[in-house]
Amino acid sequence: MSRTLNVIGNGFDIANGVRSSYRDFREYLMGQGPDGVRLVKSLESCLGGAPNLWGDFEESLASMDRGRAMDSVDAAMGRSPEGQMGDDRVRDSVDEGLADMLDIEASLPIQFFRWLCTLRAEGPVWECPVPLDPEGRFISFNYTDILESRYGIPRDRILYIHGSVARGSGSIVMGHGGDPERMLSDWMESVRGDPMYLPYVEEDGVSCRNTRLSAQAYGDYRVDDCEWGCDGRFRAMGIASRLIEEYFGATAKRCDEVIIRNSAYFESLHDVDRVVLIGHSLSTVDLPYFRRILECSDDPGAIRWEIGYHSRRVRAEAFTERLGLDPSAVTYYCTM
Repeated sequence: MSRTLNVIGNGFDIANGVRSSYRDFREYLMGQGPDGVRLVKSLESCLGGAPNLWGDFEESLASMDRGRAMDSVDAAMGRSPEGQMGDDRVRDSVDEGLADMLDIEASLPIQFFRWLCTLRAEGPVWECPVPLDPEGRFISFNYTDILESRYGIPRDRILYIHGSVARGSGSIVMGHGGDPERMLSDWMESVRGDPMYLPYVEEDGVSCRNTRLSAQAYGDYRVDDCEWGCDGRFRAMGIASRLIEEYFGATAKRCDEVIIRNSAYFESLHDVDRVVLIGHSLSTVDLPYFRRILECSDDPGAIRWEIGYHSRRVRAEAFTERLGLDPSAVTYYCTM
């Protein structure tokens, strides 16, 4: 066995004719009837603030706006007849306000796995500019068996780090790379001092209590139950807050847990002296895996890196810098 580690990303599958981009996923959903169309609408409504939703889909899952979600609950409660704020109506208002978010959490894993099961390679076998080292080891970020079926790589040399179709839906790992608790504290800090979250707002030159549910849930001054006048709103805020944080947990990739589950494989890479990245997106969400490779190395400074990029070398260079690699140890190549 050689001392080369081949790291395979989605660009490898795409080059082999697999329609596996997240834009292809959107197209698939739009052809799946009302349930698929609804999920697309939920994603584009709930995550509309993401700068590149379908191009950087996993990271975009973290762009759900807590304040906007809470205000949607507020609006749903405002549509309830006055005096009808029993437990059932409170929960109905929360479910209505968070409908898009709840749809993503419940439907995305199911629809995603169904889509993965449809993926097939079409056309000729791709010849990578840097040939695969068949005697090396492999970490595949893909869910297909292209390495095995098209290139003859034995399964025991491949770590399907995010699961695979062959291992079933329970193996699939997909999501954003943030730590949910840290994300909440960072977001709370980011809205500190924002006029929309202050306890008082100016209306026609008069200072008035800020009654927006988002301000009372996340603002600088939390409102006690006795100040609400309607304890249904207070209960709705508690339920919605919990569900919102559960969403960020459910859509997190949790790279640290993946690394722990595969600790033996990472430790086996201690003697690797060459790492070749083929078709990898070079996204920040996957940096923990590459840092772990360096941590497990007997001599991380001796590793030679060959990093492929599709069209933007600057993205590859930024990845190198974030990983803290010595530029002299890195060779770049274009896969176009």
